[in-house]
Amino acid sequence: LGAEPVPASEDGPLGFAKMPFFKSFQLHGGAHRYTIGMPATLGCVQLTNDSMRELDAWLAASGALDAGRLTPRGERVHAFLQPAVIRIR
Repeated sequence: LGAEPVPASEDGPLGFAKMPFFKSFQLHGGAHRYTIGMPATLGCVQLTNDSMRELDAWLAASGALDAGRLTPRGERVHAFLQPAVIRIR
């Protein structure tokens, strides 16, 4: 699509965190609650920042994520240590 990668940020369009799950699709937070449920991104699954924080904490507590590292842009990047099953209801 020619788009530049957008870093996750508290007030950015991807919110607190982003989690790639298939090709260029991501699970991510969002700075604006009014965009939840709206076609605001290119096929991604958008959560509120609070929900994304809960998911991040759950994945870390379950042992699914490593401690993470900081990128030169200041983003914290985690790697999955084991598969995690997430059911969205």
